[in-house]
Amino acid sequence: MMYTSMLWAALTPLLWTLPFLILVALFRAPHLKGWFGERRVSWVTRRRLDPSIYHLLNNLTLPDGAGTTQIVHVLVSRYGMFVIETKNYSGWVFGRPHNSNGRSKFIATKAGFKIRFQNPLHQNYKHLKTLETTLGLRSEQLHGIVVMVDRRG
Repeated sequence: MMYTSMLWAALTPLLWTLPFLILVALFRAPHLKGWFGERRVSWVTRRRLDPSIYHLLNNLTLPDGAGTTQIVHVLVSRYGMFVIETKNYSGWVFGRPHNSNGRSKFIATKAGFKIRFQNPLHQNYKHLKTLETTLGLRSEQLHGIVVMVDRRG
């Protein structure tokens, strides 16, 4: 009986840290980090742009040649439509913007860690072309923006 109470006394602090460790793991998950970056761009856009001129549309799923594509942010205004691709990374970002290979990867590095992700310029180009085709717009009416959200600030 004495060993059980000693074991329980030793494990109790660990039981308190388990939920904390689970939360840390969740917040480090790539999908959740991306979601936070997208929410931040949405919040800043709604807060800083005049709502009588700019209308923000989020999470549009449109048909493309290979199925569907999801466009996270589209700003509609009298100046045109702005398609915003968001990446939530901090540190240095390396990549080739005009690489003809659509599967080319960008790399974000920080403190010796490397994270590979799809070329956001290629992703945004696909979204622009999908909107152009779906809505019958001219390319001059569409503008692509890539936002790199730094998680620290």
